[in-house]
Amino acid sequence: MSTHSHKSPPPPCAIVIFGANGDLTRRLIIPALYNLARTRLLPPSLSLIGVDHNKKTSEEWAAQLRDFLAQTLTKNNEEVDEGLWQQVARCMTFLSGDFEQNDTYQRLKDLLVELDEKQSLNGNVLFYMAVADRFFGTIAGKLGEAGLVEDVAQVGLVAPIVQFWDRPTGALIAEFDHALLKGDTAYPFVVQCEQFKTAMLALKRLRDLPNVEILFEHEIVDVSQTERHVSASVREPGRVTRHVGGYLIGADGGRSTVRRQTGISFDGFTWPERFIVLTTPFDFETGIGCCPRSYFADPEEWCNCFKVSANGPPGLWRVVFPTNPDTPEEELISDKAVQARLQKFFRSSTTYDIVHRNLYVTHQRVASTFRLERVLLAGDAAHVNNPIGGMGLNGGLQDAANLSEKLASILLDGASDRQLDLYDRQRRMVAIEFVQQQSIDNKKRLEARDPEIRARHLAELRDIAADPSRARQFLLRTSMIASQRRAAAMRLEDA
Repeated sequence: MSTHSHKSPPPPCAIVIFGANGDLTRRLIIPALYNLARTRLLPPSLSLIGVDHNKKTSEEWAAQLRDFLAQTLTKNNEEVDEGLWQQVARCMTFLSGDFEQNDTYQRLKDLLVELDEKQSLNGNVLFYMAVADRFFGTIAGKLGEAGLVEDVAQVGLVAPIVQFWDRPTGALIAEFDHALLKGDTAYPFVVQCEQFKTAMLALKRLRDLPNVEILFEHEIVDVSQTERHVSASVREPGRVTRHVGGYLIGADGGRSTVRRQTGISFDGFTWPERFIVLTTPFDFETGIGCCPRSYFADPEEWCNCFKVSANGPPGLWRVVFPTNPDTPEEELISDKAVQARLQKFFRSSTTYDIVHRNLYVTHQRVASTFRLERVLLAGDAAHVNNPIGGMGLNGGLQDAANLSEKLASILLDGASDRQLDLYDRQRRMVAIEFVQQQSIDNKKRLEARDPEIRARHLAELRDIAADPSRARQFLLRTSMIASQRRAAAMRLEDA
């Protein structure tokens, strides 16, 4: 079989590996780069920078990794092709430094600037953390301080403050500042980024990968699996094709065909009221005095009021309300009803400019399992919840990160596929004990009708916000940091 690829190599880039001497580098990253060289897909101007605390030369680092590669290939009765290895080795530079020292990141930045000028990298840099998870926050924070990280904050709106209001009285009940989490995360704020922007960022990166094929206008219609593989029938324009692989990830939304075809139940309930989201350029921060991330408690009609950056200043505001389940959809989204709802929320002397309106049914459901042999579920296919708190998309992204790491260890490093049982256990725990519970509690807090219960909820929020220790614990939970820590503490033997 030919080892030549028909795809073009990716553009020049730099890969920075934190944990250059670690097991992940030896057993996963270097073999993968060697295979790219074998298939002629190694970037023509690749720079591979290894960062670790040991003191050694680039040549010593390369020689050690070649020895480990040879051991790996020997298991498959192969030998190192010196010509291919030199394609990898000549790209390698070792940078000795402490992960917690600013000097390490400044020297890394200087090196990247030098390489960018010599090789026209155009800032195309990948940072890979082949280190224990306790270093993730430190490294990410230091990269940010050094100006080396670009993330969704560039296309989203940074919101460090969250407020809770009592809508009937117009009183600010509680305000929480994510700066309380500065000791827990390098990014103590919320980034309010529209889903389509997040999707476009991911799509852009996927298109740069040589082993990824993206197919639009393809609908999965059937799934079957054996002990050795899983297959899916896919309807595309003019025909139905069959795709076969080692694993199938169903990330096809709340109405997931993959989940239904596999026979996995979707347990939970549907809220009787539908939610309406209205998007307008009207500046509620100036009008009401609320911050870009605000919740309004009201026994008659609670409200979420968030600002997003849209296509740039001044941005747009998204306002979410519950609706009467007995009112027809056409009436709820009519201009008359939309204007009346917004004027009731905040009286304006002019008609509200409505950029977007949408009415949707809301569920609280979790799949009975996120893994059935070779089929896995992630995102809305695995769990759905009401949008109060913004945990749905965030939970889905966390699913993807968790699952991709485990699949990589299985497919590239020969790890046991019981890692996927751990994925199921970790992510279902997060979905049930954190996302479902937190999003339901958020809704109950805003919609409470009983005067005593309502007063108790608001008093509790006020008291928590006034106590920095309790406020931090509150934010750890709402930011999903607490759930990530709980999941990370779970081990394979518990699965």
